[in-house]
Amino acid sequence: TKTDANFTASAASYGSEVGSIMANFSAKNQSGATFNLGDQFGNVVLIDFTADWCVPCREKAQTAEAFYQKYKGKGFIYVLIVIEGSPSAWASTYGLTFPVLDDNTQKIYNMYRKSSIPLPHILDRNFTIRYKVEGFKQAEVEDMLNKLL
Repeated sequence: TKTDANFTASAASYGSEVGSIMANFSAKNQSGATFNLGDQFGNVVLIDFTADWCVPCREKAQTAEAFYQKYKGKGFIYVLIVIEGSPSAWASTYGLTFPVLDDNTQKIYNMYRKSSIPLPHILDRNFTIRYKVEGFKQAEVEDMLNKLL
């Protein structure tokens, strides 16, 4: 076995913070089909959490589809996870064509939560969390996506 300290120190493990690997999860999307994160391996993935009561989330949803369209041809997928509300209502209200997932049980959210939403997570092509910051800071998010895409 390899015992080099640099090798063991750099080995990522599953977790919820930057530098760890996001574990696979499945949830129903806005059409009722099952979305499996593992099917997105090889893409850069932006995962964000939203709820009906979250005003900043609703404001961000108004520009989310244009944001997705800007990057989708580069191996990018946007995933919006609804922790309170209807994924189909979010998708139809804001014209979202990317996966909008039902997490009203908050099973996924409880694995990755901090203290507030929006809470974007950017995963590299190997599902390592490269960005996780409360609030949606568009310039920071785009800067990280441009580095990874």
